[in-house]
Amino acid sequence: MGDFRWGYWILDGRYWILDMGYWLCFPHVGLGLSLLDAKQLGTGISQVETHN
Repeated sequence: MGDFRWGYWILDGRYWILDMGYWLCFPHVGLGLSLLDAKQLGTGISQVETHN
């Protein structure tokens, strides 16, 4: 599976992992994201599943 971590989704595709403190850059699709505010085309709190 992987760890579910809370972060801040940025419109240009970056994802700030709050409890890790670094930027992840990846496309919007194909990553199993659960975006809460994606339809608003802005920033929002969402979940990302990290695979170790």
